[in-house]
Formats: sequence, C-alpha cells, structure tokens
Amino acid sequence: METETEKPRVLIISNFYLPGSNSGGGTRTIVNTVDRLSERFEFRIITRAYDAGPEKRRYEEVRIGEWNRVGMAEVFYLERDSDISRVIGEAVAEFRPSLLYANSFFSPLTVAVLRLRKQGRIKGIPFVLAPCGELSKGARRLKRLKKAVFIRSAVSMGIYSGLVWKASSELEAEEIRALGVKDAEIHIAPDLPASSILEEFDPGMKPKKEPGKVRFVFVSRFDRKKNLKWIVENIRLPAGAALLDVYGTPEDKGYLEEFLEEVRTGRSGLEVRYKGPLRHEEVAGTFLKYHFKLMPTLGENFGHVFLEALSAGCPLIISDRTPWRDLEGKGAGWTLPLEEPEEWQDVLERCVAMEEHEYRRMSASANAYSDAVLSDPSIEKRTVDLLERVIRRRDRAAGGDLG
Repeated sequence: METETEKPRVLIISNFYLPGSNSGGGTRTIVNTVDRLSERFEFRIITRAYDAGPEKRRYEEVRIGEWNRVGMAEVFYLERDSDISRVIGEAVAEFRPSLLYANSFFSPLTVAVLRLRKQGRIKGIPFVLAPCGELSKGARRLKRLKKAVFIRSAVSMGIYSGLVWKASSELEAEEIRALGVKDAEIHIAPDLPASSILEEFDPGMKPKKEPGKVRFVFVSRFDRKKNLKWIVENIRLPAGAALLDVYGTPEDKGYLEEFLEEVRTGRSGLEVRYKGPLRHEEVAGTFLKYHFKLMPTLGENFGHVFLEALSAGCPLIISDRTPWRDLEGKGAGWTLPLEEPEEWQDVLERCVAMEEHEYRRMSASANAYSDAVLSDPSIEKRTVDLLERVIRRRDRAAGGDLG
C-alpha cells in the first residue's frame, strides 16, 4: 500500500505511444491522461518501438529496450512484442503498480498480459481495460471471421473475466456487455481530450464561404472503418462546387487505391486530393483552412479528431455511429445515418449553397461547443474517480487478488 505522500502508480500497456503520430484515438487518450493527471498518479507505459501504419517505422529518437522519460511518464519501448512477458514481470516487481491499464482489446500486448494474469503470474493488481472503439459493429466488420473466432475462444477461456472495463460511452458499455464476459464490471468515463487545442480562435482565420463553393476535409487514419469511399459512391454534386482534401496515413493501401479509383471513374462531382499524413501538431491548424469536416465512419468510441475540428471552427458532417449525437442542436454540424444517403446529399448540397453569414455562425458555434467540452470538469473527474475507486478497493483488500 502507498504511503500518504506517494502517488498511486499506474502501469499502462499501449499498442503505440509518443513520439508516434499515426495511431488513433486510443493513443491520444493515453497521452492526454498522462498530461492531465500526472499530478495525481505516477505513470509508466510499455509500448512498441515503432509507429502505427504498414511501414512500422521504428523510432530513432528513443532508447529501445530501456525506460525513457517522455513528458511526465516513463516509457519502455519493446524490441519485439514477445518481450512483453519478461518486461511486464520486471516492471511489476520494480514499479509495484497500483493498477494495470490497457487501451486495446485485440492488441497482442494486452492479450499476452491477460494470459499471464490468467496463469496466476500477475496477482493482486486490478486490471482496467479500455477497448477504445474496437468492439463497435463497424470495427468488428473488418477481419470479421478472425475477430469472431478470437472473441469466442478468449471469452470461453476466461482471459477477459474479472476485469474492470472503461467504456467511453453508454454505447460502448453495451458493446462490452454483448461479449458475455464473466464478472464484467463496467464504468463509463469519457475519453480525456487535451486540456486545450487552439488557445485562440478567431473566425477571421477561416476561409471565406462563397455560395456555390465549399471546402470539405477528411483527417484521420485512412482505413475501411472510416468509410470515406461511401461518400464518392453515394453523393452527386455539381462539378467544380466542392473540394475534398484527404489527410491520413494509408493503413489500408488497398482501400486507398479503391477510393482513388472510385474518384477517377465515379460521378460524385467532388474534386478530391489525397494529401498524405499529418503530424499531430499540424492537425488543428489544417482544419482552419476548411469549411467542414467530413467522415461517414462505421463507428467511433470518441473521436479526438472531431474535437480538434470543432476547435478550429470546422463543423462536422459525420455518421450517427459515434457519441457525437447533438451536433445539430448545438449548431455545430450534422450526425447522419448511413442508411439514408439522401440525407447526406441534402446536407452537402446545403453546405455548397451556404452563404458567408450562415457559415460564420456555424463556425463560431462549433468552436463554442469544443470550448464547452474542453472546460467541462466532469470529464476529467470521471476518469480520476474510476482509477481511484479501483485502487482504493485493492488497498482495502490488503493484498487480495482482485486482478
């Protein structure tokens, strides 16, 4: 048990971490958690020595196979995934964590540690698992058979039993319940955004909105889950009216080729330019150059990139398969069903025709919405309450095996 002067210690297993910039929202949540909560908790992170993406670019700026100080956390970069069993054992013995935390359901790193736990080689340490959107219907449609077989086997073997689950929304909580895991204890705590995104926003930073012209932007990892080909397959706009710039790491190069071929041969009327990946620090500034953020995603558990777009005064046009369901009521965009492409058609036509004064009002509302989210103290409090509740229960058990 920690003394009163010690911080509780959290050992995180993360698929990817800084200095990488290509991974998704799960990594951003860990980065933001460390940045925002390091005064309350001491963090160590075990992760891979390369960035997300098909190239698996290894980091040159870190010491692989050692602990590195990265911001407010100590980070260990694995030489290979198979090293996790040895490293987690050494970290548990040395760091004596108050709890273990993993931000992926399917990651081989998570699964390896859960197997050690099932074998009794990690005892007395609570385990918090955040699936980070991996259990959504849209995500599970990708590599469907492989995932279904794994889930059925892993659940029946009990490696996910007795965990504390962090769901980012009630929607994700339902996805966790649907697994049928034994003794699943589920708590809802929204993913932590950055404490700030754009320190100062001025509507004058945005491009002028001329009726008959619009600039759409897509910023995200480029894969089938983001579903961008759906737009060029289902939307028809007048030639020359709409630009769509696409930024993102092509995690699925085959899907990128399919998308670009549909752009070349289809009749969407959109002028589409693939611009390649962005570094994270470039994202918010890039959104300033566009009118609307477009993403017909098959499912997101949070969507840090949505908040970044809103902060840059970029209203959203997204599917209804995310927690961002109140955009229209906030004057900050639209959430639309993929089953109704005619609704998307109507909204995009409205965006094309929109005049400057209406767009300025929407842009300001988008920025105001992001400010309200970023300044909401309950978002941070719910994560703190979850971690502290689990740690206190372990302490009360006086060394009992809650893991």
